[in-house]
Amino acid sequence: MLFRSLERSNSDPLLSFIQTSTTAALDASRRVEEARRDYQTPVEYPEHDLATKLRTVAQLIDAGLKTRVYYLQLDGFDTHSRQAAAHTVLLGRLGGAVGAFIKDVEHHGHGQRVLVMAFSEFGRRVKENASQGTDHGAAAPLFLAGSKVRAGLQIGRAHV
Repeated sequence: MLFRSLERSNSDPLLSFIQTSTTAALDASRRVEEARRDYQTPVEYPEHDLATKLRTVAQLIDAGLKTRVYYLQLDGFDTHSRQAAAHTVLLGRLGGAVGAFIKDVEHHGHGQRVLVMAFSEFGRRVKENASQGTDHGAAAPLFLAGSKVRAGLQIGRAHV
């Protein structure tokens, strides 16, 4: 990719800001493309959208980008009926993708500094409704994964 260097404006602060921001964005874009192109991993990711996105995040982490938080989403959990079957598939996708991602960042030496947090954007009632689902409520799951996470189940503040 070839970019023409622009003369910086010292007399117009807004123009200078735009030029600096544009240069930074182009540099970041170049680094992202290099990370994608040059990345190699022995880890096999499942073949679905979330796994593909997590592989990209692993590439960006390995490329040394300064981004501290990456935010991805997996849609489909807003089920009010026959929830068990849908959630089985969705949680399987989540587990497979996150498992591959954790193996990948560990393989590349980043496991000690990477934490995955999966959460719901809304709570659910614990009690099942008449349609074999749950309605919106206050209870919400949060999952953590990474080499620094102590395995177990925590409910509220009590570790079980």
